[in-house]
Amino acid sequence: MNCNALVNTVIDPQIELLLVKLKQHDEDTYTHSMRVAEYCAWFADLLQMSKEERELFVISALLHDIGKLRIPGEILRKDAKLSDEEWSEIQKHPIYGMEYVEQLVTQGLVHPDVIMLHHENTDGSGYPTQSKVDVLPREVRMIRIIDSYDAMTSNRNYRRVKTKQEALEELQRCAGRLYDPELVDLFCRYLTNQ
Repeated sequence: MNCNALVNTVIDPQIELLLVKLKQHDEDTYTHSMRVAEYCAWFADLLQMSKEERELFVISALLHDIGKLRIPGEILRKDAKLSDEEWSEIQKHPIYGMEYVEQLVTQGLVHPDVIMLHHENTDGSGYPTQSKVDVLPREVRMIRIIDSYDAMTSNRNYRRVKTKQEALEELQRCAGRLYDPELVDLFCRYLTNQ
């Protein structure tokens, strides 16, 4: 499923408006969100999620970084190391994201944990809540892997792009600490065969 097909499946005008705003605010964050949603769609299929679970997961993935609307563009596009204050602001984007999707969560259109917890690690580190794996839903553990993989393999102002193989090795190296090891294994095996 390509990005346009994903966007076309989004029929709620509130979601479309948020995506338009995100694209206008920061094109890189928007295209990253599209790629993450694509990976989430095939990962959901691989795990045989129901149609309803898959749709909720993919739409939530589209909006996982929506809180970056509140982060100044000069921070998002900075090509040097972030200051402590700037990094602290970046770490708030999941909280900001929840403010943007509150009504969508109430309507059952977005999985709140995907928005709030997508930077949490299985060892309880991460941000913003330092939640451990036993409380992280599968969708959160899935998007944590996918979000990292896409960040590693995409152009970023502040670091070089990793090859597919380098990114997969990094995921495997950090499995158990940052990522769910079983999901990393499945993700890496699937991508290795593509």
